[in-house]
Amino acid sequence: MINRILVPLDGSGLAERALPLAWGIASRTSSELLLLSAVVPQEPWAGQARSDSNDSAEKAAANEYLEALAERLRTPKQKVRTVAVTGRAVPAICSAAEASGCDLIVIATHGRSGAERWYVGSVAERVRHASRVPVLLVHAARETIPQAATIEKILVPLDGSKLAEEVLPLAEELAQSLGATIVLQQVVPVSVNGDVDKPKEYLLSIAHDFAAKGVDVETRVDSGLPTQTILEYADTNNVDLIAMTTHGHTASDRFVMGSVADAISRTVEIPCLVARAHNAAGAIDQRSSSK
Repeated sequence: MINRILVPLDGSGLAERALPLAWGIASRTSSELLLLSAVVPQEPWAGQARSDSNDSAEKAAANEYLEALAERLRTPKQKVRTVAVTGRAVPAICSAAEASGCDLIVIATHGRSGAERWYVGSVAERVRHASRVPVLLVHAARETIPQAATIEKILVPLDGSKLAEEVLPLAEELAQSLGATIVLQQVVPVSVNGDVDKPKEYLLSIAHDFAAKGVDVETRVDSGLPTQTILEYADTNNVDLIAMTTHGHTASDRFVMGSVADAISRTVEIPCLVARAHNAAGAIDQRSSSK
């Protein structure tokens, strides 16, 4: 279950574009929002002693900024906490997410660049790679800001592996909470010569489990190159979010969807939920044992 959502912020309006979707998911799942800023320690000039005064001032400013945001987001039913930490952005975000028991990180993929702030375009990408907590990437350059109310169709590409299925429990919870339809998709390489019976049966078996829990679900089998085919379908069929599993440290080299998830998360402009392989293994075991 989603009980706590972390939103990393750097003081920029672009980074804040992750907030509407994060707040919407939190309110629909009765989750706590945790707003975080990481203050990067300033490096002293060679031969000079380090001073913590500037870091303390930056941290105080970050706390003030976060608390002002939190006050706008809090409601009688929505709990919002803030935390400002000192440290490099990526390890600070990942450590805070695990230490605080967060179930999801919602982060904008583009923010302010330059030495004055830690948040640059590569931070979200590096968090996606390093985090053991699922990451929902929100493309800040979009003209419209994604909100929970706009998530009506969630695309879940699968490749037939248990590793790819590990995103299913989280996708299921989001679909139920947001009232969205899940589309289960498997792309069959052209070299398979049109053999789609097994993929169809495979997707239908998963869809049956979803439908039994009241989730609106569709299935489709397409032929072509996985990344290109998934992106084309998402672009032409009003997909509002893509949910995928990416590689973990122990993931098999044959885990096709892991590489596809990496490529899609760097390309797509709609929100993209990425869970590292083995994050949801327990939930998958429960789903399998309940059949």
